[in-house]
Amino acid sequence: MSQAEEQPSYVESLALKLVPDPPDNPPPAETANRRQLVKTMRPIERGVIFRGALAGALCGAASYLGVLTAEPFYIETVPTSPWWTNWVFYSLALGIAIVATIGEVTYLYYDAIRGAVALGRISGGVRNDQQPDSERLKRALVRAGLEIPDRMTPLYGIDPLQESSRWRLLVFTAAYKLKVSATNFAVKALLRRYSARVSGRSLGRSIVEIVAIPVFALWNAWVCHSVMAQARVRALGQLLADDVFDVVFPKGVSALSPALQNACFLAIREQVVRAAAFHHNMILVTHRFMQEATAIDTDPETGPKDLSAILPSLPAPQRAAVLEFFVLLCALDGKVWRWEMRNIKTLYAAAKIELDLSRLAIYRRVVLGGHPLAEVVRERMAFHEKNDPDPAEG
Repeated sequence: MSQAEEQPSYVESLALKLVPDPPDNPPPAETANRRQLVKTMRPIERGVIFRGALAGALCGAASYLGVLTAEPFYIETVPTSPWWTNWVFYSLALGIAIVATIGEVTYLYYDAIRGAVALGRISGGVRNDQQPDSERLKRALVRAGLEIPDRMTPLYGIDPLQESSRWRLLVFTAAYKLKVSATNFAVKALLRRYSARVSGRSLGRSIVEIVAIPVFALWNAWVCHSVMAQARVRALGQLLADDVFDVVFPKGVSALSPALQNACFLAIREQVVRAAAFHHNMILVTHRFMQEATAIDTDPETGPKDLSAILPSLPAPQRAAVLEFFVLLCALDGKVWRWEMRNIKTLYAAAKIELDLSRLAIYRRVVLGGHPLAEVVRERMAFHEKNDPDPAEG
């Protein structure tokens, strides 16, 4: 078990050096609520999205010009032609496209990092005092900008990879990174199939590259939108975590019974293990929860094993509160995953409680839009102590 700060990778360290510290500390975050801060962040987000779309269009245009430049070297082939007949054409066209793509990707990452850290300055979390919380948030924002996976090392006895492997995560990450290439390839393949029949071979190649321009632009806009939304969620993470504890644990975690404290701890562990990583907001929640808790056994040998196993021992109102807390934890990263839906259904079935999946979408809107959590939390989210047996359970 290690509570030590995870050391930044080489890529993270390099990216952090590219982002200058703010000249002055921003005003305290308490001067504005999360909803107001979200409105302040919107222009920065829109700027990154627009510039990303423009960079994609320019990259597509460069690829188109590369094909036009190489067109004089294209040689019509026959079935008996050797495979290297058009090596000059493809070398020139692909070479220009590769150089343009490298420049595009480099700029996208740089602009996304700058935009993400700018959101952190607006929230007041990124400052020039080099305090641990400020540096931690800056790293989390850089990871969002670079689309780097979150922390995977154990924290408070919670091992994110206890049911996953790094190889599986690497394959998943690689597949995500290749989606833009796969989308572009599919569009080009379809166009090549039909455009040559209609417009001739030379014109067909040009049409293919022209259509790639809006494809690149739209895809970049979507990716930049996702990256900036994730950066916003992290930038507002501390305010969100404070909101969670004010609403969910109004009397503090220490006021809960040992059984409830361990149930909430297992809810945290369940979310982290299923996600196979510690999201920045989950780290904030976990740190504060463990600082306030008084009866948690984090030893994997002697501590509680599984959330579904401990739920039946709790009265129905407390089971409902723990599960609602778990649903809220699943929304803290601003995303809704299929595994979350499956896991929520399984836990609710084990607890014999009626399921309302709309709660996950509601909490996600709270996280993304900055709405006060108290506006949507149900009464059952309060962890009422109940020593007498539940009447419904006989």
